[in-house]
Amino acid sequence: AVDGLKPDLTLVLDMPVAEGLSRAGARGGSDRYERMGPVFHEKLRAAFLSIAAGEPERCVVIDALGDEETVAQRIEQAVSARWP
Repeated sequence: AVDGLKPDLTLVLDMPVAEGLSRAGARGGSDRYERMGPVFHEKLRAAFLSIAAGEPERCVVIDALGDEETVAQRIEQAVSARWP
């Protein structure tokens, strides 16, 4: 939050760490975060999921497994459910 402001909706795109690292590697090259390894990413994932669980009024966890179109549909459904 900045100056007490929080977004109305936060989407957390979630997938198993191994899949996320595999996708990142397939893009070519790894940045410093990808080189931090799976233990770091498991902790990071757990932290984001904890935030989402603690703030369900503003956070929605999106299953990010699947192709781009499938994930985009899940995002659209989450946004539409919030603002029909």
